[in-house]
Amino acid sequence: MSRNRYGVDTQYFTLWFDRSLRELENYKPGELARELARMSRTADSSVLLEKEFCGDIQANKVYQQERIEKLETALTESTQKLEKACSVLERANALTETQARIIRRLVDENLEESK
Repeated sequence: MSRNRYGVDTQYFTLWFDRSLRELENYKPGELARELARMSRTADSSVLLEKEFCGDIQANKVYQQERIEKLETALTESTQKLEKACSVLERANALTETQARIIRRLVDENLEESK
């Protein structure tokens, strides 16, 4: 293994380039792009994140983040509405249970009186 002054394994990349160059005439555009991207990722993957290479991806990421924030807001609002509805139902259920106890008690009292 031999490295240049920047730490790049020149022997590794020389072999890779040689192999790729031998096959260059057989590469389809997408295959060549993928092979070069693999080399780029191996050399320094952070370069692929630069605007030059992923400007559309970054714009899409911003758009997706905005959508996520809107969906989170809508989810929070829906959750709050649902919690209010559940609270109303719980109170209604509690009233119904109270009414049922009162009715049972009245029935029991009437049964006792009729004996």
